[in-house]
Amino acid sequence: MAPSMSASPSAAPTETPNNDFCDEAFDVTGDDTVVVESLRNTTVEIRRTCSSGDEIEQRGRWYEYTGNGLGLTVEMQSAVEDATALEVLVGSCEELQCTETAASSNTTLNFVTAENTAYLIHVYSRLDAMSAPSEDYNLKVSDNSGCGNAYPVDTDTQMLYLGSTAAAAVSDLAPSCGSATVGVSPGVWFEVAGDGMNIEASTCGGASFDTQISVYTGGCGSLECVVGNNDFCEGRSSVLWLSRVSIPAAFLV
Repeated sequence: MAPSMSASPSAAPTETPNNDFCDEAFDVTGDDTVVVESLRNTTVEIRRTCSSGDEIEQRGRWYEYTGNGLGLTVEMQSAVEDATALEVLVGSCEELQCTETAASSNTTLNFVTAENTAYLIHVYSRLDAMSAPSEDYNLKVSDNSGCGNAYPVDTDTQMLYLGSTAAAAVSDLAPSCGSATVGVSPGVWFEVAGDGMNIEASTCGGASFDTQISVYTGGCGSLECVVGNNDFCEGRSSVLWLSRVSIPAAFLV
């Protein structure tokens, strides 16, 4: 089953957008949200950017995501290279703190959200304040409760994921795998690129509840079990598998 998607229409070209100030941020919390908008007719404001720390005149639009312990992917696509930038902040609108930033118009940010924390996503123009880009941009915000939005894992270094499954969905897509039974409790998805080396995923010593791990290859509509585990270490789970070069694997916890 493909993840649900909701789209928000752009404001009419002659109207001032409703979300061009921080305290008017549009809520994008949900399974999968796609926004198609532009910076046309946005209000010029003076604020400090995350990338440089300088106070500049800029135009932008604001979005808000309420953290729930899931891994979040924020993706922005624009037809004009380097015309817009993306940053993620936390705190009140009067005292914002930068958490993630990207200067490119076509970029993706991945980070794990803290529960009950409001994340403010800011798309702003990198052009002169008087000449905001007129082209639309696509902003996609998705969490890793679905296979199609698996959170990317880097195997170059040992990675510790601190999150939660409380707000995740119960998967009806993946088959049960090994000793792990799928479809009985909420889970979160991860993806790792194969490099021909052994890869280990484990919740031993790192989870406060009984866990299961299932590893698959193939697309989300045709998942094939590689290895699965339940109760490896006092109710927690651990799996080890030999990855295949350039073949990604998705795993469900």
